[in-house]
Amino acid sequence: CVPGATSKAYKHEPYHADAIRGEDEAYDVNSSLYAGRYHLAPRNADMLADAAPKDPIYIVGSWDCFREAYLMDPEDGNRWNFVVTLGDARCERFQLRVNNSPVEALYPFLKDGSMQTRCAGPDDGGEGHYWLVDGRDSEVPTGTAYCITLVWSTPPRVSWEQIREGVPSWAKHCRHSYAVLGSWTGGVFEALRDVSADDDENTWEAALRIGNSGSEWFRFVRDGDPEQLIYPSTNSCSEDVPVRGPDNMCNEKCWHIFGKVGEAVTLRLQIIDAHITLTVLSNSMGNRVMNSVEGPHRHGYYVAASFTGWSFEPMELDPATSSTFRYRNSLGSSGEE
Repeated sequence: CVPGATSKAYKHEPYHADAIRGEDEAYDVNSSLYAGRYHLAPRNADMLADAAPKDPIYIVGSWDCFREAYLMDPEDGNRWNFVVTLGDARCERFQLRVNNSPVEALYPFLKDGSMQTRCAGPDDGGEGHYWLVDGRDSEVPTGTAYCITLVWSTPPRVSWEQIREGVPSWAKHCRHSYAVLGSWTGGVFEALRDVSADDDENTWEAALRIGNSGSEWFRFVRDGDPEQLIYPSTNSCSEDVPVRGPDNMCNEKCWHIFGKVGEAVTLRLQIIDAHITLTVLSNSMGNRVMNSVEGPHRHGYYVAASFTGWSFEPMELDPATSSTFRYRNSLGSSGEE
């Protein structure tokens, strides 16, 4: 077991394997999350542990655009809790900070970390690294409450679970905003106008005119965060192309619209319980409506291999699960692929 590089127990010298897991145990999770049997248990594991911080632990998150740090509730000296709720897109990102200091951040080793992602810190390497509480695949409703828990161990563990408690009072005042990035915005995010109404909630609009090229492109962003883009699954403006996001997997994809020079176009974006509806109002193209796909079907996985002629063929979601995709084919006459 190797302590983190910022740990007081870390030594700048070679480390050697000092633990062997049970014969049938896997190595697909790091030691901090492993709870199985050992043939050879880690030695001196307790000596690698840093003491729990004496200063308070704060949490910052996307629910209010990371504007305010909230104090976590301490419990038993090495455990802290905080209740959050999911916003309109059913997903929120967060990071922890000792004494509310960005240079003492606790963060996932990988971006958009899950509960299986190793916790790093406290140190100054947390920029852009956040945990992601994601209720989109399980289709929990907007406003669902989760209790986020930090347990101080070697290394610290961060987890969350759905609870039945009501919405925290501060969360009632939180609302996400949306902007558009397009060929006419000069490379900057241009805020959408809030046109929400009682019978048309959480709706945003942008107005533009077609330029001299006769075409324009665009995508959207939540809270001005380039890690939370909304975009089409392929470069298009066809109604059968799903809306994706908000996430960081855009890869420069965007919608393309066409029309006469100077023609007025209205873009209308609505997000209700993670379902995204984009409406394009245009004389040349008519009114087009694009929608997102909810649940695990929002993911798409493909296989390219010698038996597909190296073209991509879709995998199918196993209906008994929410995360397993399968593909079946047969070996060719050579007996290998």
